[in-house]
Amino acid sequence: MKLVRFIGYLLLFVVSFVFFLYWSFPYDMLKDRLITAIEQQLGGDVAVSIDTFEPYYFTGVALEKLSLRLHEGEKITPILTVDEAYGRFSVFSLLFGRPRLKATIESGKGRIRLVVRRGSETDDVDLDLDDVNLGSFGLLEARSGIKLTSRIDGEISLRLDRQRMLRTTGNT
Repeated sequence: MKLVRFIGYLLLFVVSFVFFLYWSFPYDMLKDRLITAIEQQLGGDVAVSIDTFEPYYFTGVALEKLSLRLHEGEKITPILTVDEAYGRFSVFSLLFGRPRLKATIESGKGRIRLVVRRGSETDDVDLDLDDVNLGSFGLLEARSGIKLTSRIDGEISLRLDRQRMLRTTGNT
């Protein structure tokens, strides 16, 4: 009987610990870090904003109203607007050292599903495009001056060789 009680207390501790770790994670700090990292990668003229940044399952995040804007002097050009995006890492793939990320990006009526698997020398990227509006990428319109309103569907599969980028292969 004491063994059952001990196992019950141990389970209660583990469940409580995981719950409070999940509940008290500093998502605001992670949101600020993500915005700073994106702005640094894209350059000082790009401003990034995210309205909502929340946990998604246990190993993921969900965000709403992501927008990237390019500041060219007094002119502000919207580069990209995403209504909703959520992604998560597979727990077991993280434990075995071969991370796999699944993400979904929704903008307007379009949806992009993304799966990235990291191998020892290559990364496999699978994209599934469903009714994606090319006009939602404001940078294309800003650079070309042409207002794009087409929508695309399809699948893209890439194998990226990190050592030799010339050996990258893919299918559409």
